[in-house]
Amino acid sequence: MIASFITSALFSLGTKATFKLADRYQFLPAKVYHRMALDKLKESRLDEAARYNRITLTKKPDFDKALVIRDLITMRRDSALSKLDQRITEKRQKIQELKDRQKSQRQQIIRLSLLRIATIIAVFLFSVSVISFFLFLYMYIQGHLTVPYIRLLLSLLSAFIFGPVFLTAKRQYFMGPILRQDIEATRQFIKNELCRLDRQLTALEHKRQELEQL
Repeated sequence: MIASFITSALFSLGTKATFKLADRYQFLPAKVYHRMALDKLKESRLDEAARYNRITLTKKPDFDKALVIRDLITMRRDSALSKLDQRITEKRQKIQELKDRQKSQRQQIIRLSLLRIATIIAVFLFSVSVISFFLFLYMYIQGHLTVPYIRLLLSLLSAFIFGPVFLTAKRQYFMGPILRQDIEATRQFIKNELCRLDRQLTALEHKRQELEQL
């Protein structure tokens, strides 16, 4: 019984090896390759189906069934190419949208940097205006100013102008690092998404090239 099992296994392995060898050197009959092409077409493996069908037509150019299979493969290929083109277009649109968001994030970082500089300037001007007001007021009380009203009014007006600016800038100054962290996190997310979409797009384009060669 064991000998029979071993003999059967060896026979099966030998048959498979012989079949693969014959297939490799295209020794099999045209009808066999036609059947293999049909099976691969049912499995939607267009590349292998096209390969076996080409071998069939090489061996028997006027084989009607192989010509029908060739037309079916062409139709399947065109349909697959159409779907691939649609997916490629969608991927490119998503990539462009993410690049636009990435550009917007860079502009926001620039605005935050400019706001930080503006905050420092606003604090400086507000401080100067307040100090000037009290200095002129002190000089007026001491009798050192003969025409104090214009200077006092100017310094007071400056304080009123730069006061709200100072308060707004102060709030933005402290919120800036938090906003920057959020922007950096978003930029990193966009960068990772772009890498992922680029890989998917490359794979789709490679698959499209393979289908065009069928």
